[in-house]
Order: sequence, then structure tokens, then C-alpha cells
Amino acid sequence: MPQRLHNYLVMVCFLLFWNKGNSQLTTFVFTVNTISETCSGNGSMEFVVSNTTAGATFSFAIYQLPNTTTPIAVTGQSNFTGLAAGSYLVVATQIFGNLSNTQQVFTTIGNQLNPLAYTLQINRNGCFNGDVTVNVTSGAPVTYELISGPLTIPPQTSNSFINLPPGVYNVRVVDNCGEGLVQSFTINFENPPNIKFLSFTTECELVTCDVISGQLHVETLTDLDFFRYPLTVETIVLDPNNGTTITTTTTVATGDDHDLFIPIQMPFYNNQAYQYSFVITDACGIVHQSVNYILNTKLTATFAQVFDGCSPSLSVNVCNFKPPYTLEFLQAPAGFNPVLFNSTHPGPFTDSSVVYASNTSNNIPLGDYTIRVTDACGRVDIKSLNVHYIVPSFTNTLNVVNCQTMADFNLDLGTNAPGGTVIVTVAPPAFTPTLPLDLSAFIVGGYLNASLPAGEYTFTGVNSCGVSFSFSFQISTIIPSVGAFPLNLNGCGSQGIGDVKITIEPSATLQTIQLVSAPPNYPNPLPFDYSSTIQLPDAIIAQIDDVPFGTYTFIITDNCGNSTTRIVTLSTAVYTGPSLHTELTGCGEGYVSVKLSTPNIQYVSCEIVVAPSTYTFPLPHNLNAGIASSGTIYLNDIPEGDYIIRTVDQCGILREENFHFIGYHYNEQCVIIPQCNSFSLVLQVTDNNPTPHHYWLQKWNPTLGQWTHPLTGVVYTTGTNPTSINSLALVFGLNPNIMSEGHFRVVSVFEYYNFGVISNKKCYQTVKEFDYTDELFIINAIGVNCLNANSVVKIFAQGIPPLEYSITSFNGTPFVFSNGTNNEFVGLQPGIYNFTVEDSCGNIVNRDYDITQLNPPSITAQNLCEGQAAQLSIDLLSFYTYKWWKTTDPSNILSTSHVLNLNPFTNATTPGTYVVELNTTVPNTCTAQQFTYVVNPIILPYAGNDTVVEFCDAVTTLDLATLLQGNYDAGGNWNQVVPGGNLTGANWDATGVTHGTYVFTYQVAGVCNTLDEAQLTLILKEPIPDLVGTDFIEVCSGTPVAFTMTAVPNANYLWTGPNGFSSVVQEPSFSTTSPLDSGIYQLVVTRNGCQKTTSVELVVHALPEFTLVQGCFGGQYKVELLPLNNSFDPTTANYNWTGPTGFSSTDNPIFLQQQPAGNYSVTVTDNNGCTANLPFEITSTMCDFPNIITPNNDGNNDTFDLTGFDVKLLEIYNRWGRKVYDKSNYLNEWQGQNQQGGTLPDGVYYYLITLRDGQSKNGWVMVNRGN
Repeated sequence: MPQRLHNYLVMVCFLLFWNKGNSQLTTFVFTVNTISETCSGNGSMEFVVSNTTAGATFSFAIYQLPNTTTPIAVTGQSNFTGLAAGSYLVVATQIFGNLSNTQQVFTTIGNQLNPLAYTLQINRNGCFNGDVTVNVTSGAPVTYELISGPLTIPPQTSNSFINLPPGVYNVRVVDNCGEGLVQSFTINFENPPNIKFLSFTTECELVTCDVISGQLHVETLTDLDFFRYPLTVETIVLDPNNGTTITTTTTVATGDDHDLFIPIQMPFYNNQAYQYSFVITDACGIVHQSVNYILNTKLTATFAQVFDGCSPSLSVNVCNFKPPYTLEFLQAPAGFNPVLFNSTHPGPFTDSSVVYASNTSNNIPLGDYTIRVTDACGRVDIKSLNVHYIVPSFTNTLNVVNCQTMADFNLDLGTNAPGGTVIVTVAPPAFTPTLPLDLSAFIVGGYLNASLPAGEYTFTGVNSCGVSFSFSFQISTIIPSVGAFPLNLNGCGSQGIGDVKITIEPSATLQTIQLVSAPPNYPNPLPFDYSSTIQLPDAIIAQIDDVPFGTYTFIITDNCGNSTTRIVTLSTAVYTGPSLHTELTGCGEGYVSVKLSTPNIQYVSCEIVVAPSTYTFPLPHNLNAGIASSGTIYLNDIPEGDYIIRTVDQCGILREENFHFIGYHYNEQCVIIPQCNSFSLVLQVTDNNPTPHHYWLQKWNPTLGQWTHPLTGVVYTTGTNPTSINSLALVFGLNPNIMSEGHFRVVSVFEYYNFGVISNKKCYQTVKEFDYTDELFIINAIGVNCLNANSVVKIFAQGIPPLEYSITSFNGTPFVFSNGTNNEFVGLQPGIYNFTVEDSCGNIVNRDYDITQLNPPSITAQNLCEGQAAQLSIDLLSFYTYKWWKTTDPSNILSTSHVLNLNPFTNATTPGTYVVELNTTVPNTCTAQQFTYVVNPIILPYAGNDTVVEFCDAVTTLDLATLLQGNYDAGGNWNQVVPGGNLTGANWDATGVTHGTYVFTYQVAGVCNTLDEAQLTLILKEPIPDLVGTDFIEVCSGTPVAFTMTAVPNANYLWTGPNGFSSVVQEPSFSTTSPLDSGIYQLVVTRNGCQKTTSVELVVHALPEFTLVQGCFGGQYKVELLPLNNSFDPTTANYNWTGPTGFSSTDNPIFLQQQPAGNYSVTVTDNNGCTANLPFEITSTMCDFPNIITPNNDGNNDTFDLTGFDVKLLEIYNRWGRKVYDKSNYLNEWQGQNQQGGTLPDGVYYYLITLRDGQSKNGWVMVNRGN
């Protein structure tokens, strides 16, 4: 058959088959049934399909969310196991020939894991052994065992291990999943010395002639300690004669827990000094050694007289004796017979006390006695005694009662026998009874008590035994002590203020305080009463506050009328020496905190003028804010180095001082000791901060993003003082058995000076961070699978090496195979295997894997960086050989190991697709397996451009990411180079920071450890304060004006305004103003490149303009004010007219009726409050001639006043027509006189007036003098 025909028939058959298959491919139904994970990795899925195409096959791809691109497994079986809890996507593919369709299901493997966890409780059992109880907090334990230690105990169901000897143990608990969890613990009980020796007290009676007994008193060091019985007590005595040691031993089986008296017997050396000590060994073998004591005693007798009334007795007491003893009188008064007073004389006596007592028949005579005591050992002591009556005596106890000194007089008559006489023969006037005064009736039991006022006394008398006495004494008056002294001095030399404190002893109270002299600058008149400063209710203290320095004299009166003068001087010495300077390290490596103080009380200014380059603030840097309320300077967060600090104190003393500051430095040499499921930490940290330190261990919780207590997980709040609730306290040296794993830090807490505040600040310095984990777990497994061959499986696990690998079951059936430390299994048939891993501590984990579903070996890349030694590597399987090539050159074999070195990596030639092929000679094992890896070109990170941003206004919170320039990569890290404020991510809280320069860096990390960094510099300039002044000024023309505005130090001012106005002064002024000056005046204040603006509106109103119109109108003199140029509204203006004789008016116009001529003025005030004033003169206010005058010299209407009428000639005629007076150029001269000056009679006269304008007027006028 021709080839072309053959190809045609094949194509036709294919198309027919395809059409038939496509028509038969059904939409199948897909469901997934799951079984939750109860033990590590034992979750499983069952795949169920229905409505399938006959003859079709299925594959199932399993994705663990959120990854939906790379399946964790692809299987053609209906079951899959070895899954962990989580969310999954399963895609089922129906395949028929070359046709396929899919369905997908989202499903979840439930988490029913109950991980095993437990704590260990260790209790003392005896001195050194311990009992251990395993307290399971979660999980399902099955067996408990001790797998290592001084004792090993096989698996048991009990959770307790009793009486374990000292040592390090590993306990393993195995749960119902077959996994074992191991913890290490230590039995190591210390038994420190806990006994304190208090005293040893001997008994008076000897045990034998050479043995003395006593009580040794001991107690425990604290109430928390207990005696560890039995106690073996050794008494060690050094023989004073030959130097040998004599040891006696006693045992105390039991007794009090804390306080014990132990009976002791030891050798006795009479009248010799010798050394003894004690050694106590407790039940735990702990030895307690006392100090060396000295005992030096002998047979000792005491000989004393005792009176019962007037009858004496002799008392003899003997100590350090061996009974019986005898007593002999070597001397006694004549006639003394000891048998009469003690029938057992001369002994032998066994009691330590013997009495010879007077009786009704005989009294022991007075006189001298000597006795000799001889004990059973032949030791002798001789004592003498003079028996005599006791001489009376007295005491006085003084006190003040109601301002009167009184004495409690106590007279001891020397006997308790009734009777006796007491006579007062001399007493002061305040003692009111008549003298002599017999007080005998007041004797009680041989004593007399009386209350006596101050003065001189004489008491005489005789006691009941016939002993006479006479006492003369003086009771002095108590004057209460008054003190006055300076307090709280605040000043310099003789300039300043202070307080004066006045006190009086409690027997009296302060009544008045008068200041009678004071320095010249004292502000109050003298004398000045300060009684109000007495502090009630006690009235024994007064304090006068805030008076000027100088010398003061006070007269102080108490409640009893006693006056005391006290002089007090307030002053201080001016100190010119160097500052008193102390340092504490700062908080952070290389930082320091400083305290500066002055004996001149307080500083008023402080600035750093020279600093090292690490000091980031501009110089000089004002640090007045660091002056505390006490006047002391407290600075912190200063980098170490050389400084010059300039200060001025309140006395004006200027200092520029050089300082070399050493910052905080520490040396950490902590040691982490790994243990099974725990670790011990040896804390070894030293630093140069002298304050008390506390050290704490904290654990990082990555989920919360916070530090926590390493055992309880309680969150620690950053910046607060760690406590035992949120942190684990550490001690220097060994901190054992810390049962935790993860990322840890050691925090050192100490104090340093607080900026501008008296109280210190806490520093929380991290001195070490470390990771610790010993958890055993199976990471994953890989497999090489193929058709018609056995599989190779490699288990990856983590734990304390060496790790042991084994198989415990196959397809659910027990199948035990130990692979030793080899984690590769070869020749495995398809199926489900349980793989088990055990670490060196004995921890056990296991996991089920369907090996046919395992992922194949993966290729990983390292150091794919320009110019570096890069490599690709595939999981190493020791049974395989390897061969690498690049797809662009398959004949060039690049490597024959599991590693392909790409050295050096170059972005120009290295990227591409690489293939590795695995081959093996192991029979019936998968071979010729190929895997590919794509190497992509590298892209470098970009952090943006260096940026400088200036701020003139106060800053609170800034998002630094919005300030950085350039198209930078997101996701980088922000760091603060110059400290200040609080940086959280990209957000900088600058609340309260001082102005200055703050530097931040933004770092973006890329591949190959590449790093790009941009610097953001923020310059916070000192804000210009709000400009406060008068923003609106309204004045009248001609008024001076001065602008008011906030003073801004070191700033430039620029004012601009109407008509080209310009000024550079802070507050410009105008000596006069006009309406042309009206307008808006703009101010720009500039300082250090920052500007702030404001404006002032000035309104200048024109003054009213007007003219006056005056003259007679309707017989009245009228004056009217008329506006000019519409300068004001005459209907709303205010007017104020004034004139002679107190004339005033607010009208316009005004009418001057019967008002004298003279100087008048008018003031006009318009609606704007602007005024104009015009003075003017009125020569006459008359608009008609007068018809009566009253020339009586009262100043009112005395003359015929024609002023203002411009009279040329006046002629006066009497009623008979005779001319009696005339006057040319007349004004107001006629007052009823004739031409010669004589007085005309009252009556009616006629006038003829010739005016200058040629007119003539006539009429009559009456003269009436009223007399």
C-alpha cells in the first residue's frame, strides 16, 4: 500500500474515533470524602466519581491552599493519605483517549491533633533524692519511662518516679500515636548550712567536780529553713593545762523546726580560762561550726543582806559548785550564833541558796561578817559583808503643769517597816501649807510621794528603824527651749530668699512671734506680727516663708508668758568652682547620661557648645529644657566623646567646662546549654552602669509580633518594666531547665538619668538574642517512582542527632525494618508505609506516606548573584549518578554530581533552562529520571533618592514613605540614624521632639544580599510662634498709631502697606495719621528660612469739618454749626458747646439769651468717634436794647450794656427831658450816674442812640437799685 494512502486511512480512523469519543465524554460528578488528621500526617482523602464515561481513567491533583499552581501530589488512585490538616483544592481529570474534562472540589482536612505536652514536678525526698511527677497538660499519654540517667525505668503506666538519686535524667512519654516526647530534668537538691549559733548558758550546779552542764541555743537562719534531724552535736574543749582537745558528742533526734535548746556537758576547769566550740552535723551531712568561746569561771558565792522591816537576813548564793557544800562564819558581831538563824548550819547544803533569817526571838545583829564556802570538791570561796540599815534617799522628776514647774518627789525611807516621820521645814512660797509640815501620815510601804512646785526645800525625819535624815535641795524652774534657724535658702551671697523655722520644746506652746528688726529690703513695716505662722493644733512649730536674705530678730512668747529673743541670719556663700558632675551610662551602646549640679542651688541656662561628630544637633545646642525643677541639670541620650558645656547658675556664675563622657558598653558571654526539650542558660554579662541590674528572658511570638514570657506566653508591653508575669527572671550563673524553644532575648534593666527630671529613667537593654529548638519532626519526604520498578524514598527530619530511621508498618500491617541512621530507603514496593524517626534524646515521631504519591527530588539554587560562585543542586540520593546540561547545548555535560557549579554567575550568559538526569545500577529501580530548572536574570533593588525635607511648623506624626522621592521598591525597612521621637515602620511620631536634624534610612534588600539604601533627612526648624497682635485698628485722623506684634528671637520682619509703606521693625508706629494711611498692612516674619505671615487693617477716619453761622434771629442770638464737604452727618453727630458762666449745651443750633459775651467753643463728635473743636468769641448776645438795669454791684445787669451794637453816641434824658448823661463810642459804661459821675435816682429814663451805620434808636430804660 502506498505510504500516502496509509496516512490517509490512519487520519480517517482517528477522526472517526475522535468524533465518537467526544460524543461519549460525559460531565462527571466528583466528590471528596476526608478523614481528619489525628496523628502527625495521617489525614486522608477518598475520591468518588460518578456519571463517568465508560473506559475513561481518572487522575487527581491535590493542591494545598493557598498554592493553586503546584500540586503537592497527583494520583490515579481513589485514596490518598499522609496529609496534614488544612485547606485543599482537588482537581479530578477524566481521560478518554486524547479527550479530557475536569471537575474540582475545595475541601478541608480537619485538625484533631492533640499534641503531647507536659510539665515536671520535682519534690525533695530526703536530703538528696527526689520524686518526679509528670503532669500531662495535653495529649493522650500511654506510657512513661526513664530512658537515661543514674536509673533507667522501662515503660510504665504510672506518671510518678519515686526516690530518684541525684543526676540528670531523660523522661519519655509516649502517646497513642506512638510518638514520644522527651524532657531532661536534674535532681540536685542543695542543703546549704542553715543553723545559727546564739548562746551557751551554763548551769550553777556541776555534774561532777570536772564536768559542767549548760544549754546551747541555736535557731535556723530563716523561718523558711528547718532543722534537718537528727543533729549530731560535738562539744570541743581545749584543755588549758596541756593543750589537748576533748570532744564530747550528743545526738538530737527531733525537736522544734526553727528554735532549739540543746543540753550540753563538757569538762570544767575551775578558775581557769579555756576555749570551747561546737560542731553540729545535720542529717544531710552539712557541718555547722560555731566560733570559739572562752569560759573562765570558778566556785563563786554571793553574800547579801535582806531586810524585812527592820529585821535583817543574810542570803548566800553559790554557783559552779558540786554539792554538798558547808558554810562557816569566819567573822561575825559579838553574840552572833548562826544556828539561831538557820538550824541546818553549817550544812552540808545541796541547794544553791541558803538564808540566815531573823526571827521573833532573835535579830541578826548589825556589823561585819565573813563567810567561807567549801563544796564537795574541796573548793573554797570567802565573802565579807557589812550588815547595816539602809539610809533614806530621794529623787525628783521635773515636768511642767499649766505653765508651772512641778517635781514628782519620791522619798525612799530605806525600809518597808511601818512608821517613821517626815517633816518639811523649808519650802518656797508656792508651797502653800504652813511650815513645818508633818507628812508622816503619807508614808506608804516605806515610800513617800509628793508633788512640789519649784523652789528650795529641806526635808528632815527618821525612818522606822531609827535612821535619821535631812535633805536640802533646789527645784529649778523649767524655761522651755526655743530654737530659730534658717531653712530652704535660695540665693547668692546676701541676695536671695529663704525661710525661718521656729520651734519650742513640747512642754510649752508658741503663743506670739514678733519680728522687731530686719534687713533694709524687708518689705513689711516693723514690728511685724508672725503669730499666724504658728502651726496648729500643736503650736510647737512655726515657719516664715520667703523672706529676703539678711539678719532678723524675733521676740517669741510662749503660752506661759516666757519671752525669748532669737537672731537668725539668712545668707549663702557664692560658689565659683566647677560644676558637681556625675555620670550614669545612657540607654544604648555608646550613650551617656549626665547630672550637673551647683552649690548655688540652681542653673538658669545650659548649652552644649562643642560636641563630637556623632552629636547630631546643631551647635550651640540649647538644653535649658534639661534643667529640672530643683535647678539641677539632667541630660541623657548623649553619644560618648569630648564636650564643652556652657552653664550659668542663678548667681550669674558662667562656666565653660570640658567633659570626656564614656557611654554605655557591655560584654556578654552567656552560654546556652542544650538539653532534651529544654536548655540551661549561663548568664554572664558585665557593663559599666553602676545601678542595680535585673535580667529577664523573653520569647518572641511571631504570630502576635510581640515579646512574651517564655513559659506562659503572657505578652510583655514594650517600654514597661518586665515582671515575673510577662518575663522569666534570670540570675547570674546557671539558670537550669528552661522548657521552651524559639527565638529569645535577654533584657538587662537598669537606670539612667532622665532628661530634665529628678527621678531616674529605666533602660531596657537587649544584651543577647538567640534561637533554640530541639523539636523532633519529619519535614517531608521525596520519592523516585516509575512504572515497573521499585521506588526510592528519602525522609527529611530535624532533631538532636544522630537520628534513627525505621519502618513500622506497610499498608496498615506491622512491618518492622530498621534503617539505622540512613534516611534513604531503596527497593520499596508501592504502598502506604509508616516511617518512624527517633532522636538522640529518645523522642519519637512517625508519619504515614503513600510512597507512590511523594514529590520527586527538587532542584534548589544558591547564590545566583553577579560575579559569585552560584550553584544548582538536586536532593542527594546516594544510589544515583547525576548528569547536568543546558537545553541550549545538550551535548555539553556540565556536571556529574548532584551539584552544578555556575562559577562565576553572570547575568549575561548564565540564565537559561538546565536539565539533570538521575541514573542508577540498582536492579529493578527507577532510572533515567530527568528534572529541569529555569535560572532567571537578576533584578537589583532600588530604595529611592536621597531626600532632604524641611519643616517650619511643629510636627506630630509623619509617614516617611510619602516624603521619600523616586520610584522605590516597597516592603523595605526604615531605620532612624539620629534618635528622637518614636519610629514604627514608616510612621515617625515626633511629638515633643526638639527642633534639629533627624536622619532616617530606607533599605530595600534584593537577591544576592544586594541592598540599596536611601537617606531621608528631616530638618525640623524651630517653629515661628503664632503672630499675635492687634489685627484691626480704627482711629481718627491725626492720631498716633503703633502696631503690636509677637517678638520672635533672631527673626527678620518686613511690613508692607498702602502708598508704598515698608518697615523692617517688629512694631512700626505712625506719629500722626491721615485717611490716606488706611488699608491692609502685611507682615512677613522670616527666621532660618521659615516664614509666617499676618496682617493688620488700619482705618483712619477724617475729622469733622464745619463753619459757624451766628447772629440775631427772632429777637434771640443764634449760633449754628454747619458741616463742610459732607464730612459728617449733622443729624447724628454729638455737640458740646461751652461758654462763660458755666454755659454748656448739646444742641445745634444754640440760642444765647441773656448770656454774656465772651469766649465760647464747640466740639463736634461724628459717628466714628472723631472730634473737632473750634473756639470762638461772641462780643454780644443781645438782639434788643435792655429796658432795665440794677446797678447794685452784684455783677449782674449792673450796666446798660450795648456791647455789640456798634454805638457811636448814647444820650440819656430824665423824664422831664433833661439830658443827664452822654457818651461817644459807647459800650456798657452807664450804670445810672450823671455826667459828673453822681448817682441818679431810681426811675425811668429815656435814651437816644446813634449807631455808626447812621441809624437812630430811642426808648426807655428803668434804673432800679432795689434799696
